[in-house]
Amino acid sequence: IVSEGATLHLADAAVGQLTSLSINHSRDTIDVSNLSTTGAKDFIASTLYESEISCEVQLENYASTGTGQDAAATAFDGAGSTAVVAWIIDIGDSTTGMKFNGNGFVTGFDVSVGLDSVVTASITIKVDGNVTAAAAAD
Repeated sequence: IVSEGATLHLADAAVGQLTSLSINHSRDTIDVSNLSTTGAKDFIASTLYESEISCEVQLENYASTGTGQDAAATAFDGAGSTAVVAWIIDIGDSTTGMKFNGNGFVTGFDVSVGLDSVVTASITIKVDGNVTAAAAAD
């Protein structure tokens, strides 16, 4: 799967100027070892798992083509910070790609400004509920 053309949609708007994008999943484990356990410890998988999306963007002018970035900032800001937003990640093309979707809260919107550089932002979304993964053509 080639990463070129990967997109993140947040609240029905494309988050433009992506330079990196990741979705991370983790599941806790429960130690079920006891005094009769021999050898190594025994574990079972927790029923709960956590997912988080993070991306880096070149900051856009909100008045022009930055509607997705604006949606992220609005979801993070003030009263909107507790609002659940729908998101979709498309990676690759319709033949070999993947699509992930779900809901989440924007938990971070960090802007970085450096001397003689492009202004960037880091956006973090905490997934609320399950992540659905499918072939991109679905």
